[in-house]
Amino acid sequence: MCNVLLCTHSTLADGFRSAVMMIARSASSLEILCFNDGCSMETLMEQIITKTEHFRQQNESYCIVTDLFGASPFNAAMQVCWKDQVSIVTGVNLALLLELLNLPQADATIENIENLIISARDQIRCYNPAAMMRFSEE
Repeated sequence: MCNVLLCTHSTLADGFRSAVMMIARSASSLEILCFNDGCSMETLMEQIITKTEHFRQQNESYCIVTDLFGASPFNAAMQVCWKDQVSIVTGVNLALLLELLNLPQADATIENIENLIISARDQIRCYNPAAMMRFSEE
């Protein structure tokens, strides 16, 4: 399983963890970090270091997943992990998070993660149920 640190604004990471647990019944390789109002950038960076330390000590690969590109969780992860062999993924959705957590550590390469991102993007769609129902009635 790919080790993942999910770092989001407010309690979004808590919600994702709950959803993962509901679907997968396990999230042993998922760490979460909630960036709350009033938390400084320095504190957030320290928390990221603390949350990922055991991955580094055990020489395990990991990725950091954030909610928004260019926002504080993403920027803190970039500043803290620029020396590590870590992937930082931004724009989390549940499909992507589940795929990452099911990815074997040995397969957690940039190329494989980028393929998962493409697959997750393909699941974002917009439907107009009223138009679809009219079409099926004709």
